Amino acid sequence: QQLLTFSTKLLIFFLFQVFSIGRAEAAPKKIAYIVSDISIPFWAVMSNGVQEAGVKNGYEVVVFSSENDLKKELVSVAQVIKNKFDGLIISPVNSRSCVTILKLAKRAGIPVIISDIGTESGEYTSFVSSDNKSGGYQIGKELAGQIRDQGIDGTVGIISIPQKRINGQMR
Repeated sequence: QQLLTFSTKLLIFFLFQVFSIGRAEAAPKKIAYIVSDISIPFWAVMSNGVQEAGVKNGYEVVVFSSENDLKKELVSVAQVIKNKFDGLIISPVNSRSCVTILKLAKRAGIPVIISDIGTESGEYTSFVSSDNKSGGYQIGKELAGQIRDQGIDGTVGIISIPQKRINGQMR
C-alpha cells in the first residue's frame, strides 16, 4: 500500500508537471480525468491524487468515470471537447478505445496524457505507467509465499484485468 501511494503520488506529480510547461498565470485551467472505473480502488486512489495535485497546481479537475463502458467513455470525451477543457488525462476502458479518444482530442486541440492503460496508436503528450509486468510478478510471488507460509492447500484462482488493455497484458 505504501509503494502504491508513493508511486501514485509520483505519477500524479509528473502528470501536472507536463501540463504546467509554458503555462502562464491566468484563470484556472480546467483538466478532465476520464477513468475507466472509479469504483476500482486503484483508480479511486489515482482520481483522488489527480484532484489533489490539480488543486495544488491551480487547476480545476473534473473526473468522469466510464464504469468500464465504452459508450460512457465517449460521452465523457464529447463533454470534454464541448466544454473546451485545457487538457485531458485518460485511463481508458481499453487500449483500442484510446485510439479514437486521441483522434478526437487532437482534432479539438486538447493535449492528452495517458495514465497507465495505454493505447494501440495515436498522438499524446505523455504516457505514464506503473511497472505492470513487475507488479504482477511481485504480487504473484507474494501470494505464493503467503500460501506456503500459512500451509494452505488448495487452488489459486487468478482474477485478471481485461487483456484488451496494454497494462492488462503486462500484468
